[in-house]
Amino acid sequence: MKRLALTTILLLTVTSLLISQEAHTNSKKEIELFTTLDNAMMKAETQPVVLFFYASWCPSCRATKSDIESNFDKLDGMTILLVDYDKSTDLKRKYGVSYQDTFVQINTEGTKISLWNGGKTDGLLRNVIRKESL
Repeated sequence: MKRLALTTILLLTVTSLLISQEAHTNSKKEIELFTTLDNAMMKAETQPVVLFFYASWCPSCRATKSDIESNFDKLDGMTILLVDYDKSTDLKRKYGVSYQDTFVQINTEGTKISLWNGGKTDGLLRNVIRKESL
């Protein structure tokens, strides 16, 4: 009886570990939410940082966000920060953003390096300027 109980516990433990590992492997990566410009500038010290001006009501924005999250593995070494288009008036003014589904790459001083609209994952790969190119 003890042997059966130990075997059952062992099987449950192994099954639990396998399920946990599979859930972690298959977990959907999400774009980080923008918090502060200081935080974004700190991230830019080690990798390209792109602000994605997103509106939840915008079909193009939702499609772009979904495409980026599905292709995160292609964006290795890049930080995408989701900025609420409707609530970020100061940031829109600072970077000249007048349309949702707009991307702005910034540097460590918070200065705009490049700006473009749309393009999903391919647009990011095409438009982001890597440190070695600066």
